[in-house]
Amino acid sequence: MVGRLIKAWLVALLLPVALATAATFEDGTAAFKHGDIPKALEIWRSLAEQGNVTAQHNIAVLYKHGEGVEQSEEEAAKWFRKAAEQGYLAAQVSLWFMYENGSGVPQDHEEALKWYRRAGEQGAENIQLNLANMYMTGTGVPRDVNEALRWYRKAADQGVSFAQTKLGEMYENGDTVTQSYTEAMKWYRKAADHGDILAQSAIAALYAGGRGVTKDEALAHTWFSLAGEGGDQAAIAARDLLVVRLTAAQLAKSRKRVVQWKEKIANAAAKSKDDTSPNPRQTCRILTQSQRQCPGGARNNVSRVCPI
Repeated sequence: MVGRLIKAWLVALLLPVALATAATFEDGTAAFKHGDIPKALEIWRSLAEQGNVTAQHNIAVLYKHGEGVEQSEEEAAKWFRKAAEQGYLAAQVSLWFMYENGSGVPQDHEEALKWYRRAGEQGAENIQLNLANMYMTGTGVPRDVNEALRWYRKAADQGVSFAQTKLGEMYENGDTVTQSYTEAMKWYRKAADHGDILAQSAIAALYAGGRGVTKDEALAHTWFSLAGEGGDQAAIAARDLLVVRLTAAQLAKSRKRVVQWKEKIANAAAKSKDDTSPNPRQTCRILTQSQRQCPGGARNNVSRVCPI
């Protein structure tokens, strides 16, 4: 009984000391920022061996670039794999790159695709778009239009305008899906609101031809004008052909809509610029504990995928 009491007393006495001396992830980050990379590596390695996924990723980056350690693609791949197997997006992308190029691991396109798909399933929208294009064209994978459709839809749902336009085209033409002008217009509008000139031209063409919508040459003029201001020469030519078919009042109303739409987009862009969220390209290389999966929202583009 006395022995137990003494042991408990010693534990109570020594535990605060142990807690006070145990280095935290933030200690490693502070050491890295002050240029003491060996100290950062020592702290992160201890945490990484306990399963800290951010520490595992950071160690991989240090070995990948030879910062404070002897550069080693093999060590980098080892630590990237540990983080990737825990579902860490940046590490999954890095493993894809390494297997695709035989960097630190034997070149293996199937293994590369596995990690690329895992990153896509986690919501990396530009990877989703890339996978869709790969399956649509049969680039590096067997051509599979249904799989392409699935990835286009995933990217489109996250606001990738190219994918939205592609879905619009597929619904307009009945390519792999049941033909539907209503669905086509829905996806074209989403992309057009992001400034996609192909989607704007497609909307104009639907209004000009009365396909799926009531024929409205004034609205067609509006959308061709917007696409033309984005540099679509065919849209400019189509807009000019419509000028002689519209009244002065219709033209004035159309031009007013163009100005209003441009103001709306400018205001949205200004609001987005004021966003104080961290820039992924500045923060993803060596991550802090609070940046566990690449900062930034779902609408960010390829820069959301942390570079290696």
